Amino acid sequence: MQHQLGFAGELEFRRFSDTHLADAELFGKLMGLYEVLLDDQMEALAKHSAAVEFFSDLQGRLNPADEPVAEPNFKLERAADFIRGHCTEVLSLEAICAAAQLSPSYLIRAFRQRYGMTPHAFLVNQRIQFARERLRSGQLIADVALQAGFADQAHFQRAFKQHLAATPGQYRG
Repeated sequence: MQHQLGFAGELEFRRFSDTHLADAELFGKLMGLYEVLLDDQMEALAKHSAAVEFFSDLQGRLNPADEPVAEPNFKLERAADFIRGHCTEVLSLEAICAAAQLSPSYLIRAFRQRYGMTPHAFLVNQRIQFARERLRSGQLIADVALQAGFADQAHFQRAFKQHLAATPGQYRG
């Protein structure tokens, strides 16, 4: 059976060789995806990225293929630059992919390999860096949260504490 390469080296659909598994790790990842998809606090980019990542990993695990030809680094740099330049905006995976000219599954895999995190995690990191500068200048936490692109102050506080092990108030203090 021949396979044709699609956009950005992606393989077209291939049937899974196994259709029934008792794989606890895979089930755990599926349950993690379920939690992300139902979490009202998660952005659409995080949900979309988690779904693409899960199903790309699933495809690779259940129907491994030869490694696709690596894209030139400038495409990943273009994606990172796009995220940096638009970090305070609501971004979609489609917009990042269009800027980089890469498919969603390839972007997520290659981006994680190059930067050590998914595009969504990179976006949140950029928002935190943006917020740190604003907090240092004495701006109000609620204002900084909105300027940085967070849905609300509580979401900002959680992300800030996860990244810096301190609340915005403690950081500014």
